[in-house]
Amino acid sequence: MTINAAPTVASITGTAAACVGGTTTLSTATTGGGWSSSNTAVATVDAASGIVTGVSVGSAIISYTLTNNGCSNSATRAVSITAVPNAPTASVTQQPTCALATGTITVSLPAPATGITYSIDGTNYINTSGVFSGLAAGDYFVSTRSNGCTSGTTKVTVNPQPAAPTASISASDPTTFCAGGSVTLTASEGTSYSWSSGQTTRAITVSASGNYSVTVTNNGCSATSDATAVTVNPVPSAAFTYSGSPFCKSGTNPSPAVTGAMGGKFTSTNGLTLNENTGEINLSASTAGTYTVTYTVSGTCSNSATAAVTITNTPVATFSYGAAAYCTSVSSAPAILATGATAGTFTASPAGLTLDAATGQITPGTSTPGTYVVTNLIAASDGCNVTSATKSVTINAAPAITAQPQPATQTVGEAASFSVAATGTGLTYQWYKGLVGSGAPIGGATSSTYSISSVTTANGGSYYVTVSGECTPPVTSSVATLTVNKLDQTITFAAIDSKVYGVRPFAISASATSNLPVIISVARGPAILTKGELFITGVGEVIIEAFQGGNDTYNAATDVTRSFTVTPATPAVAITGGTFTYNTQAHPATGVSVTGVNGDNLTITSVTYEGTDGTSYSASTTAPRNAGKYLATSTYAASTNYTTNSATAAITIERKELTATADNKSKSYGDATPPLTVSYDGFAGTEDASALTIAPVAATASNESSGFGTYPISVSGGVATNYSFTYVAGTLTVAKAALTVTADPASRVYGDDNPSFTATVSGQKNDDTFTTGGSSTASVGSPVGSAYVITPTISGEALANYTVNPVPANLSITARPITITAASDLTKVYGDDEPAAFAYTVSGRGLASTDVFTGALSRVGAKM
Repeated sequence: MTINAAPTVASITGTAAACVGGTTTLSTATTGGGWSSSNTAVATVDAASGIVTGVSVGSAIISYTLTNNGCSNSATRAVSITAVPNAPTASVTQQPTCALATGTITVSLPAPATGITYSIDGTNYINTSGVFSGLAAGDYFVSTRSNGCTSGTTKVTVNPQPAAPTASISASDPTTFCAGGSVTLTASEGTSYSWSSGQTTRAITVSASGNYSVTVTNNGCSATSDATAVTVNPVPSAAFTYSGSPFCKSGTNPSPAVTGAMGGKFTSTNGLTLNENTGEINLSASTAGTYTVTYTVSGTCSNSATAAVTITNTPVATFSYGAAAYCTSVSSAPAILATGATAGTFTASPAGLTLDAATGQITPGTSTPGTYVVTNLIAASDGCNVTSATKSVTINAAPAITAQPQPATQTVGEAASFSVAATGTGLTYQWYKGLVGSGAPIGGATSSTYSISSVTTANGGSYYVTVSGECTPPVTSSVATLTVNKLDQTITFAAIDSKVYGVRPFAISASATSNLPVIISVARGPAILTKGELFITGVGEVIIEAFQGGNDTYNAATDVTRSFTVTPATPAVAITGGTFTYNTQAHPATGVSVTGVNGDNLTITSVTYEGTDGTSYSASTTAPRNAGKYLATSTYAASTNYTTNSATAAITIERKELTATADNKSKSYGDATPPLTVSYDGFAGTEDASALTIAPVAATASNESSGFGTYPISVSGGVATNYSFTYVAGTLTVAKAALTVTADPASRVYGDDNPSFTATVSGQKNDDTFTTGGSSTASVGSPVGSAYVITPTISGEALANYTVNPVPANLSITARPITITAASDLTKVYGDDEPAAFAYTVSGRGLASTDVFTGALSRVGAKM
């Protein structure tokens, strides 16, 4: 059996995103396979080319599968299909004006967001604000692009720059006229107007002098016209009045009051005599009647005014009667008018005379006897003053009783009186006690009223009066009876206000109008009366009764009762709270008490605690221990003589101060940051960090790449019900890392320059790179055989984060190879002496620097 290996398929590359309806091309270095999609409802792929077409929004897995020798393998890539954005909502937010040649287009939807760009030409998608300014007039097609998808376009038009307006004024009529006239001023056409006189309409009506200009606004620009002068000439006033018309012919000649211009002329209708220059009217020379007076003033602008005046004749009021006195038996007495006189309004003084106000005729039979002054009054009218005339007349009558004396019932000690009313002239009176015809005259009782200042039972009986006068017969009144009764008395007993149980004993009293003693007693209720003081013994209704039985002078008084209610007392409840610092212990209220009255022994019913101001603590009888604000309530429940009452006190348990300190840490450069820890100071009792809702967290900005130095360690984020945090920062110290630089050994030939030294670096962090080298004390002329040290050198941006440990190496200097060649062309004659010196040449590397050789060559062999 043969087992074949699965074929290798290279990873898929290409853009893994497309729009609905758009495409993206994927590829792989592997050939011979085919493409497929996991979700053709989202994306399809061409099996041969790898072109992916977006179908709907979503994601699909695109696979490339290769089959070889019956084995298959695939590479996959997730492709996201996003929706094509809708055409944007855009508008021109600033059209060109006559002052601004360009416009601004603003896209309102979609709003600017990460990944969205905008274009107005379908080409450049670099705008991210959605605002295009400085645009010339024309049509623009706005579109957006996001997630690689381009929206449809929205057409927006920037209008051409409008022209600036002109301003001028046209007048409907001449601009100079008399007061009372007007002229209409019209501005040249625009969209808005502002006149120097304040109006904002295109046309204005002017009736006052002045210079008028208008500012015309159109397409955002304004122009101001030249001023148009309007002159309004004043019309002289011809106003005048005659005060007091109508005028009586016997009065003072009136002159007009001219309030207008002076120097005019007066004229009138026929029958009125007046001065044409002053307007004074000659009343005696004028005929009674009504006239129109005209006053005319001439000038640039003329004017006239009129006034009506009336002239009347003087009235006469003289009259008389046929006799100076009349009896009431006379039927009438007419008034007689003097020659030329007229009847005005007749009145009489004093009142009581029956008088016809229109004719002055008197009716004595219905008049009250007496002497009267009759006046004929002609009222002021038609310019004439009031005119009147008077006449005296007397009316006499026989006595007659008009009101009889009336029976009276009085109580002993009160005043009593009888009165009679009578008419007649020269009346006299006499009062009698007893029956008519047999009564005895009462001395001194000779007026229309008989009075007794303080009656007794002896004053009871019958009374009458006889009235006499200048005319007969006298008249006698009817009998009036005086009844005298015993005195009544009443008890004054003030109402008693409601009381509260525990009130101190209080005095009560009552009195009678007879000054006789009043008896007071408790009729019913929780009270005891002792020596005029009432003692309250409980709660409920109390009824008190007052009694006086009377005597021979006074009737018995009506009993008076007073009731009042005794209500339960309110006990005094006390409780004391306080402010505490959280210490794990409960903090109950103190000073809890209840105090009654009358020495009653009371006991508090309950003490409850409840959270306030956001502190969650349901009402409980258990005192709070956690930090927060609480309301402690002590309550006394109602009893027979007491009402329910309670008192409250605030208890505040403040959070305990807890100091959270970030522990100092250290590390070497390039190492991972060690775990950061926090130390605490201030826990209450035996509590520790487990008592915190959220423990504070230490953090630092330092990481493996942070260089040599110190970095703060902050601490924050602690949450606790019973603690408030004070944070103390710590320090992370980053020490230098150890870096070893080892010089590489080197060698050179004597006389040569030192080679470029190299070194090997170990211990570097974070992929730091360095430049290495070296130096040596050896020079070009340093001899062979000595040991020369190579000291390594290193440089680099990160070197400050390391402590460098240099490891030297040796530089070896080898002998410089040279070749000495004897001259090959020397000759001598046999037997001659050897040449003084043999010539030679040095070749190979040659002599170093300034080195020279000394010495000579010698020949090998016997001299010949």
